[in-house]
Amino acid sequence: VLHGIEGLTVLGGEPSEQLTAVTALSAAARALGLGVIVFTGRTLAELAALAGGAALLATVDTVIDGRFEAGRREPADGRRFIGSRNQSLVHRTARYADPALWRGPGGVELQLGPDGEVAVHGAPALARRLGRALARE
Repeated sequence: VLHGIEGLTVLGGEPSEQLTAVTALSAAARALGLGVIVFTGRTLAELAALAGGAALLATVDTVIDGRFEAGRREPADGRRFIGSRNQSLVHRTARYADPALWRGPGGVELQLGPDGEVAVHGAPALARRLGRALARE
C-alpha cells in the first residue's frame, strides 16, 4: 500500500471509450502493485471484442460488466458497489475475489475539488441524502 492507496477503480463515462488511456493507466497502477477494478456498461464479451479490449483486460483484477438497468437495481442486501442485478462481477485475478468484499452496506465518498466544490459518490440513496444535507449547510 503506497501512501494509503490500495488500488484504482475506473468507472463512467464509459472506460472502454478511452481504451488506450485506460489501459495505460491500469498498467501503470499494476506496475506500482496497485489493484485495478473497472466498471463498464459493455459485457465482458463486447469489451474483449474491441480493438485493444484484451490488452485492457490483461491489466485488470476485477471487471463489473453490463449496462445499468434502473428497473433491476441490486437490492440493498445484495452485492455492494453493483448497480443492477443484470451486471456481472468478473474476477480476473484473486485480488478482489473474496465474496466478503462485495457484501455489506454501501457507503459514500466525498471529493473536494480545488474550487471547493464537493462531489458525493457512492450508494445512490445515501449519496442523495448526504448531498441534500450538504446543500442545506
